[in-house]
Amino acid sequence: RAAEAIRRHMLKTVNARHPGIVPVHAVAVREDRLLIVRDRVEGERLEDLLAREGALPAARVVALATGICEALAQAHKTGLLHLQIRASNVFVVPGDGGEETRLIDFGLGPMRKVSGRPVLGDVATMAPEQIESRVPSFKSDIFSTGLLLYRMIVGSPAFSGTDDELAKSVATRPLP
Repeated sequence: RAAEAIRRHMLKTVNARHPGIVPVHAVAVREDRLLIVRDRVEGERLEDLLAREGALPAARVVALATGICEALAQAHKTGLLHLQIRASNVFVVPGDGGEETRLIDFGLGPMRKVSGRPVLGDVATMAPEQIESRVPSFKSDIFSTGLLLYRMIVGSPAFSGTDDELAKSVATRPLP
């Protein structure tokens, strides 16, 4: 059932036409495995770039963040939430005016248990309502984008610890 819901969500990327969104062409479920056909992205995952370089210069962060936010704005206009904004779902590619970004894997993330309940995604990059299994909205993507921007500027995540510790920190600690 969860795979079918993700499949339907992934197919919504067809309507979110934007150069910063990597389109999905087909999604299928076979033997409880989700199969996705999307364009190949030539470039580097932001996750790998941050692991290598750490904190990025402010001008570079602004340029990359602008691309991420423009793609998200287009997705939100079509009713599509990403729900998994994190460095591993952003590619940095060479463009005409420098670096550009591409968003992949809308709605995809690892299944985890937090406080005994299943949660889909990386807890360190999720909005509180996602962690608490409440209904997400475009605000969830904005929160996660803020966590990503923090990591790009500072060079480390805003919160750390086990999934349960992260869930508590996001819910109770003030944002850094």
